Amino acid sequence: MKIVVFAPTTRDLDDALATLGRDVDVFIVSTSPVPSVRATPVAVGSSRAWSRLSELARRTAPGRVLRRLTPLDPGVAFARRVRRSAAARAAIDSADLLVSVERDAQFTVWTESRRRARRGTRVAAVSGFPAARSAVQRLSDGS
Repeated sequence: MKIVVFAPTTRDLDDALATLGRDVDVFIVSTSPVPSVRATPVAVGSSRAWSRLSELARRTAPGRVLRRLTPLDPGVAFARRVRRSAAARAAIDSADLLVSVERDAQFTVWTESRRRARRGTRVAAVSGFPAARSAVQRLSDGS
């Protein structure tokens, strides 16, 4: 089973990945390479200019609202980078399960699962590792 985990910020996920089981092939899609023993990292990069503008907007209440409603939103920016990355697209196209582990990854998981559904290949999509463990169990039992 192939699982793609979306984690925009780099952090150690090895403990959580260990709970998914031994016979899974895991890819971690993030803005920079995630050092992991249990998964293959896929880095999609980040834009320094977009990040700076987003951080400037974050300093005030109207700026925070504006940030969430425009392309400055970190979730939208991450989804855009994933869509443009050939390595990330290849991992997503052959995945059995998409997992979002952060708020900014949820939009990406939603758009990619909808894209796969429009092409006629459904994929399970969940948020968080507890839901991912349940989905892995359900998909393994259904095979």
